Amino acid sequence: NVNGSRTLTLGGYGVRNNDDNLQTITGAGTLATGSTGTQFQINGAGGLTISATTLALGSTVATLTSGASGTGTGTISSVITGTGGINVTQTAGGSTKYVLSGINTFTGTTTVTSGTLRATTTQALGTGAATLNMAGGTLELAGSGATTFGRNTVVSASSTIKSDTAAAANGLVHQLGTLSIGAQTLTVSAGSNVNTNTTYGLTFGATTLGASGATFDVANNGTGVGTLTLGALSGNGFNFTKSGAGTLALGTASTRTSGDATVTAGTLLLSNATALGNAAADRVVMNGGTLSIAVDSGLTGYNTQVTASSTIASGRATSGSGTTHTLGTLSIGASTLSVISGSNVSTNGAYGLTFGATTLGASGATFDVANNGTGGGTLTLGALSGNG
Repeated sequence: NVNGSRTLTLGGYGVRNNDDNLQTITGAGTLATGSTGTQFQINGAGGLTISATTLALGSTVATLTSGASGTGTGTISSVITGTGGINVTQTAGGSTKYVLSGINTFTGTTTVTSGTLRATTTQALGTGAATLNMAGGTLELAGSGATTFGRNTVVSASSTIKSDTAAAANGLVHQLGTLSIGAQTLTVSAGSNVNTNTTYGLTFGATTLGASGATFDVANNGTGVGTLTLGALSGNGFNFTKSGAGTLALGTASTRTSGDATVTAGTLLLSNATALGNAAADRVVMNGGTLSIAVDSGLTGYNTQVTASSTIASGRATSGSGTTHTLGTLSIGASTLSVISGSNVSTNGAYGLTFGATTLGASGATFDVANNGTGGGTLTLGALSGNG
C-alpha cells in the first residue's frame, strides 16, 4: 500500500507474483519505475493488480510479462505518466493478459511483442505523441461504446487486433491512428465479449505500405460482417493481400501509381474512385473472394487478373439506378468470373461492367453475369486474345 503523497520506487526486478494468489499494490501515492525500467511478471494463476494513484514511468519502459506457467491477469488502473513506454511480452507456455484501464498520460511507445494487452479506455495506450508498435501478440480494444484510441500504429511483426466490448454486447467499431505496415500480416477479429453474428469493425487513418507482402486478414463474426477500414493508401509499387471472410474497406483517394491488390477471400470494398491509386497499373488480382465497387462514377480503370473463381459487384456509393463501371484490361484463365449488381443499386435497375482488352490464358474461362431482378446485367469485354 503506497500511502498519501509517498513514492515507492521499484528496482529493475519490479513486482513478481509466483503463486496462485492475487497480489495488489494500492493507495493514494505514486509507484515509480527504476532508472533502468521495471518488470511486472506473473508466474502462476494469481493475478497482479496495480491501483496506486500514479504509475510514474519517467523516461523508462515498464515490461509487462509472464513466465511459462503464468495464467493470471494483470490489471493496471493507475494513471501511467511520463515519456517512457510499455512493453508486453510472454514466455512460451504462458497465457497472461494485461489490462490497461487508466486515463493515462504517458507519451512513449506501447509495444506488444507477444502475449495479450487489453485497452479499455480512450487513453489506455497513452496520449499526445504516444504510439503503438504491434511486434507480435494480440491487442484487444474494448469499450462500452465505439472508442477512438487514436494511437498511430506500426505493425513490425505479424500481429492480431481484436475489436471487443467491455461486456457482452453487439460489436463496435473502434479507431486507431495512422497505420504503417510492411511484409507482415495484420489479423483483425471480434473479441470474446462481442455477441455472435453481430457486425464489428476497426478503423485506421492514412495507411503506409512500407514493402510488398502486407496481408490484411479480416474475420467475420459468424454471420456478422467484420470490417477493417483503412485511410488513404501510400507506398508506391508495393503489393498487398486481402484474406479472410471479412471486408477490407478503402474509401479515401490514393495517389499510388502502381502495386497489386490481391483478393484471396472475403471482400475488398472500394468506395472511392481512386482508392487503390490513380493509375491502371494499380492492378487488381482476383484469386477468390469479391471486389465490391461502390462509387457513383469515375472509377479508375484498374487492370485486372482473375487467377481463381471470383466475383465483382458493380454498385454505387449512393442509392440510385444501376451504373456501368469501367475497369482496365482483363486476364483470365480456367476460372469463373461472376458479375452481380452491388450495393445501393435500385431493384430491377440495369447495371454493367466493362473491361478493355481481354486475354484468355487457358481454356475454361466462364463469365457468369446475373440480372438485377428484371434489370439486365451486362459484362462488356474488349478485344479478345488467346489462341487455342
